[in-house]
Amino acid sequence: MKTPSEVIQSASPEAQSVINKVLKIQQEGKHYRVLPTDMERDFCERIIKVIKDEVKT
Repeated sequence: MKTPSEVIQSASPEAQSVINKVLKIQQEGKHYRVLPTDMERDFCERIIKVIKDEVKT
C-alpha cells in the first residue's frame, strides 16, 4: 500500500497540480474547528471548481 505522498509523486503533473490546489484549499479550512455550513459549502465549491477547470484543459 502506497502512502499518500507516494501516490501524489507517482501521479501525472496535471493530477499533481489538482491535488496540490485541493490540499491548499483544505489547509485553509484547518484553521477552523467546525466550519459554518456556508463556509464549508464555499470550500467544497472551490475544490470542485479547481477539478473542473483542470479537467477542461
